[in-house]
Amino acid sequence: MKKLLYLALISLVITSCSFEPTKSTSFSVTVELDGIEEGTFYLTKGRGSQGVLVDSADASGLVKFTGNVDFPEIYYVSLQSKKGSMPVFIDAADILISGHIDSLRQIIITGSPAQDELNTFSESTNVFDEQLKKLYADYRIAYQEKNEEVRSQLEEQMESLREKKVDFTYKYILENNTSVVAAYLAYQNNYYFELSQLETIVRGFDLSIEQSSYVQALKDRVVVLQTVAIGKPFIDFTMNNTEDTPVTFSSLLTGKYVLIDFWAAWCGPCRGENPNVVAVYNDYKDKGFNVVGISLDKDKSRWLEAIETDNLAWSHVSDLQFWDNTAAKLYGVNSIPHSILLDSDGIIIAKNLRGQELRDKITELLD
Repeated sequence: MKKLLYLALISLVITSCSFEPTKSTSFSVTVELDGIEEGTFYLTKGRGSQGVLVDSADASGLVKFTGNVDFPEIYYVSLQSKKGSMPVFIDAADILISGHIDSLRQIIITGSPAQDELNTFSESTNVFDEQLKKLYADYRIAYQEKNEEVRSQLEEQMESLREKKVDFTYKYILENNTSVVAAYLAYQNNYYFELSQLETIVRGFDLSIEQSSYVQALKDRVVVLQTVAIGKPFIDFTMNNTEDTPVTFSSLLTGKYVLIDFWAAWCGPCRGENPNVVAVYNDYKDKGFNVVGISLDKDKSRWLEAIETDNLAWSHVSDLQFWDNTAAKLYGVNSIPHSILLDSDGIIIAKNLRGQELRDKITELLD
């Protein structure tokens, strides 16, 4: 577990709420937004292709949704033909959404204790976000001016701030183990935490919220991550290569150290890391190092173009299912770039080695 870095200079009082199911599980959501002439409002549980329609209402009349919820949960309100949606933490309460349809990021949500807690937490982390925003602006200038020394310094500062924000969030989650909002924050930020931290979080939740969707999702994720933890053997799978020929992953393991590289043509950080992987691959491919690329693309032509453009001269597979990629689910991947290093016996020995860290590790193993 990473050593926790608590901010002693920040004194923030955050009120937590315990959301135990009560006899009343009914909710209502009234929408009063200016600037609407016509259309249909939708309330969905989840969004995008994963969203399930809960209720709808004509924008020309009173827009009010009703339903039942056992535990507080994020729902989404959207207007037909209007880009974007409004997330709202729904619990058993009468909730009001007000504002203007052209400023969805500035809407006001009242009546939801869960939303109030989430807002309070977000306000407490603004100190990190504002500093990161300023550092990133400086970083862009340094990048344009090709000032490598300043870029390196700013990268270290940004990474330090990110770690402090993660540690602040981790501490909040542990201290508010009866809060569904804390469980939501844990789920939303799970890719920032070590497996040992996630295990501690899951064990610490109060029984009163154990059946909430976020706690259950976290438990499922921990199980997956435990199967692909460092020291565990690789999990085999079959997927098509660039020529649409099925390839079994184990057939690509030929007694070499293998880097499983999860990436996508549309992923900027992935494309930015590719030159580093290419350089290490070229230096060590004849000494016992190989790479297998697993793409989370949907567009095959863009995938193939990126392989050629970035000179990725190793084996590639994909089922072109975006985040539903079979291998990504098996290996618990929910952010990219993501990499897993296997030893010559197919045992996982490291994860997410990038830049100089990857080169140092391969040098240690093969030089």
